[in-house]
Amino acid sequence: MDAYTSFVTEVSLVSRRWRAHMDERLNRIGLTHARSYILFCLAQFPEGLCQRELADKAGIECPTLVRHIDILEHQGLITRAANTRDRRVKRTRLTPAAVQLLDEVEAIYRDHQTTVLEGLDSVDIATCAEVLRRVRNRLEEPHGVPPGALPA
Repeated sequence: MDAYTSFVTEVSLVSRRWRAHMDERLNRIGLTHARSYILFCLAQFPEGLCQRELADKAGIECPTLVRHIDILEHQGLITRAANTRDRRVKRTRLTPAAVQLLDEVEAIYRDHQTTVLEGLDSVDIATCAEVLRRVRNRLEEPHGVPPGALPA
């Protein structure tokens, strides 16, 4: 397996396994990795976000987001209210219960991160993060990755 194929394989496997481990830990407080990430995104915007904005921030499609929002609303962790200028647009906000819960979620994230990354060199971690950030930026370019930018 060449280096590029190995890189893509490892990124994919690490991402899936990281999410699965986080889902396992967050399940005890009624959350998943995806739903907790949505809460973290909303925490950055106390005035709330419309669903399109939230989907963009969370990096997911609107239909997927709606399913998560329905569950989070049922759990009492978010509210949706019509925008005063355009009643078709709903602003999604955290409830006080979600704000309190986020402290516990952060503790779960920190514990998991510490356990998994323990013993790894901080310079290696920083380098890996920078490489992944550059790959993500290329993937987020308006027209995708420029032709010929990455080997096939």
